[in-house]
Amino acid sequence: MSNVAILSNLSSDPVEFVLTPPAEYGLDLAYKFRARHTLGALTQLIAGAKAEIIIASPFIQESEILGSGPLGLALIGAVRRGVPVDFVSTGSSLAAIRLKKFGGRGGKVRLFQPKRNIKDVRQLGSHAKFCVVDSQHVYVGSATLTSPGLGSNLEMGFVIHGEMANRIASMFRFLNDSGFLIEVT
Repeated sequence: MSNVAILSNLSSDPVEFVLTPPAEYGLDLAYKFRARHTLGALTQLIAGAKAEIIIASPFIQESEILGSGPLGLALIGAVRRGVPVDFVSTGSSLAAIRLKKFGGRGGKVRLFQPKRNIKDVRQLGSHAKFCVVDSQHVYVGSATLTSPGLGSNLEMGFVIHGEMANRIASMFRFLNDSGFLIEVT
């Protein structure tokens, strides 16, 4: 399926309810409340990316973003297609990301850490959780990029299509330019 087909399958609704249901409720909870599953929504957004991906989560498990699951495969595929990916997280989470796993070709992967977390590892510096794709689509919610956040905790959020995504991407660029976020290697 082409990237255009993937994104054209996104809802025409400008806001979609997204959740990770607790294991004991299974997907019945998502069905009952007409919600998309967090993992599926993120995977679809990333798989359809053409120009940029910005992901912020204070907690990231390397296995979730670079494993053989759907999210990891979508991210690796996006980078190999030439889509730049920016991660915003704490130093300990960023240290777990093995950039070599992205294949070193195609898109550029950059890592950003809040200055407050650099100065004091006990300070998160940012608790924001979002994923912006092409400044047109954004997930904003409570889920972190961890196994519990994407698979068993009760997590809720929204996928928003349109101008709000551009505002959040612009905010990321502002925070980077103003020194709140520091690119780390």
